Amino acid sequence: MKNYTKKALSLLTLLIILVASIGLSYANDIDSAKYETLRKEKLIDAEQTVEFSNRSNDDIDSFFTEEELKLIEENYQKRLIQEEKDDMEVGNIVQSYSNAENIYSKAISIEKSDKIECMLEIIDILENKSLKIEISDKEKLISFLERYAPYSDNEILISYLKENTIQQFAMRSDNPLNYYPSSSIAYAYRNYDKAIIQNYPNLDLMGGDCANFVSQCLYIGGIATDKEWYIKKLNDKNPIPSSSEELDASWELADPSPWISATEFNTYWSRRALRTEELDATYVYNNQRTVYNKDFFKGDVVQILKKRLWYYRGYHTMLITSYKDRDFALTYRSRNRKDKTLNSIAEQYNSSDYKFKFFGLN
Repeated sequence: MKNYTKKALSLLTLLIILVASIGLSYANDIDSAKYETLRKEKLIDAEQTVEFSNRSNDDIDSFFTEEELKLIEENYQKRLIQEEKDDMEVGNIVQSYSNAENIYSKAISIEKSDKIECMLEIIDILENKSLKIEISDKEKLISFLERYAPYSDNEILISYLKENTIQQFAMRSDNPLNYYPSSSIAYAYRNYDKAIIQNYPNLDLMGGDCANFVSQCLYIGGIATDKEWYIKKLNDKNPIPSSSEELDASWELADPSPWISATEFNTYWSRRALRTEELDATYVYNNQRTVYNKDFFKGDVVQILKKRLWYYRGYHTMLITSYKDRDFALTYRSRNRKDKTLNSIAEQYNSSDYKFKFFGLN
């Protein structure tokens, strides 16, 4: 009887493995076919148009204006002020769970070594005091790790981040995010230049509307919200809030919120996207065709990252809405642009202070 049971269990185990293997193989086949179709669409575009770099300046209408560059920088500086407040809040949280000396000062410090020491203390708190930590506090501590650990060059921090916060997809399906880019793009084209969009705030007075707008596009494209990435309208009193008090009075969001913050958008979608890639701005500008041939497509997201001291921050968020002259064409808010080419944007940020990050959602 025991031998029979063992054989039955062995056969059942083999059957489960076989079914899983067939499912994975099928998913991979679907995945390969889908990407082949997306690549062909880009190839057709490339064959029908000419190189962007070969066009005369008279044909190029998509360069950033000085006014636009200034506005994006002003919005970024506003977000940095909020980021400093977030770090102070994290400092208070860490201090409440830790007896480490000067831990608050290290949390708000701009020195890399201080930030690393604080993050190592956070890991100790998360691993040894998890039952005592409020859920909201835990989320803020993890968000702090996600902001700074990737640029820390510390193996312990980077390893912890990968093991505990990076979402892994054991089985890829045809559409893991339930995302339909055509709906997202259609929404972007309809709304990129509207001052007020029903059911959503305009955040031009609070550090820029770019992440908020791209989040709307992704949601309309079918991606489900969760406890971090969401927005809920409470009333009509503050359609264009100018302060966090006005925002909170009319809109419900996570704190901090990846829906509206370029920095938090970066950390959140680095976990949830199917693939990501960071490239130096100079590389993007000088290697237009190589960048275009990477596996990113219409409906995916591109962020400009800006260097601050030893780490990079989300600076500006844009949606790939079309292909133009063997280049990605991007639509976004803040200065409300439609189908601006990536190469023209990269030219304006062609320095070691900037990177471009691609989020693959297809």
